Amino acid sequence: MILKNLILHQKKDEIITQVVITAGILLLLNLVAMNFWPTEYLLIFDLVIIAFLFTLRFTQVTFYIMILLYPFIGWQIEFGSINAPLVDFVGIAIAVAWLLKTVFNFSRQNFSWQSFPGLIYVLLFFVAGILSLINAEVFSSALKYLIRPIIFFYLIFVLIPFNFIKTKEQLYRVLKILLFVGVVVAIIGFLPVIFGGDSWYERRATPFIFGDFDPIGGNQNAIAEIMVITLPIALIILSKIKNYRLQSSLVILSGFLLLVLLLTFSRSGYLALLLQLIILIVFRFKKQLAKSLLVPLIILFMALPALFYFSVWQEIDWVRSSNTSRLALTEIAWDAFLQHPIIGNGAGSFQSIVGDTFAFIVDFGDPLDSHGFVQKIAVEQGILGLIFYLGFLLYLTRLFIRAFGSERDEQEKFEILCFFMLFAGIILFELFSTSYYLPRVWIPIAVALAGLNLYDNKLFKKTL
Repeated sequence: MILKNLILHQKKDEIITQVVITAGILLLLNLVAMNFWPTEYLLIFDLVIIAFLFTLRFTQVTFYIMILLYPFIGWQIEFGSINAPLVDFVGIAIAVAWLLKTVFNFSRQNFSWQSFPGLIYVLLFFVAGILSLINAEVFSSALKYLIRPIIFFYLIFVLIPFNFIKTKEQLYRVLKILLFVGVVVAIIGFLPVIFGGDSWYERRATPFIFGDFDPIGGNQNAIAEIMVITLPIALIILSKIKNYRLQSSLVILSGFLLLVLLLTFSRSGYLALLLQLIILIVFRFKKQLAKSLLVPLIILFMALPALFYFSVWQEIDWVRSSNTSRLALTEIAWDAFLQHPIIGNGAGSFQSIVGDTFAFIVDFGDPLDSHGFVQKIAVEQGILGLIFYLGFLLYLTRLFIRAFGSERDEQEKFEILCFFMLFAGIILFELFSTSYYLPRVWIPIAVALAGLNLYDNKLFKKTL
């Protein structure tokens, strides 16, 4: 009853009363528990209860906090054998609060199949993951990996943003948060350029570590991923600003984001940026372009990375080593795929398979996860899992293209185009990266899908 009243009562006096009662109960529990638990456990218990009650009462605010935390995968919460990024715990709290509000009929949201984008493809992908457990070497580890991150990414990082953004005001508020946190990541990534070592390699844009605290985690690709996401968002916000000074400031800010992306020297980032530019030019300025120019543009898109790669990167030792390790991972992936091509070797098995490959450990050290979702899913969930995952991505691609083609408002049409740039850029990036199930990939995509749903609320009914 107290929990229900804490959620439902809107008057200030009633809220204060419920807070006082809740605090009293919590104090009583502490007095009893202090005879059995250490002080640090009590403190953690109190913080968890307070944080959850805050989430229950201010779920939308907590959702914005989740958006603010999405790039900071290195900000881990560790408790015994449990450790996960802070954004994961915030997402779980939101999901539980959302579930409670729904079960007890507190929420005013009307649920339908539209609330679950691409559900058929995702469920089939999950089924493929379940089937892969048959071949898992360690069943418990594979099951754990299937639950998190595979099922977890959709339930938390896709469904929550998609369902919590219900108005355009909320959408633009989220976009501003994404832009803000993208700038923060850019600044963190730019610090090694200023304070790095003597060589150019040490002065690249990479996650800056504050003592023992590495909030972003990963390498230069983590910075590049966020820049690939943030640049299209900056274009959306820029297109909505009418004040000249604000426009000028945002142009400079966008230039800084682009500079940081370039300073990562991330080949995946460069390819994603080129793809985004091609999409922008072809879809935004196709009327101004002669048809004869489209072919040279595509050729240029394919040729520039190759020319740059063979003229510069091929001469750098660490790039050669990276290429060699990627090739070795691909060979291992192919051999593992052939062992169980239909249902795979079990969810989360890729890294352990690499660890069992003696030659790789001798040449490259610690086992690595797959650099690309195609190899990852093919090895772990077989051709079935790969087909269903690609089906999900093609379904989402179709949504963006259909929304762009049917939209008549020029401003919203441009915003849809920017969302498509975001989606296409990050998916291309994940062909070469290891973030395929992380929030820094799926939260922005879910925000983009929520935008499409606001522009055309029948889109998810029409597209299967």
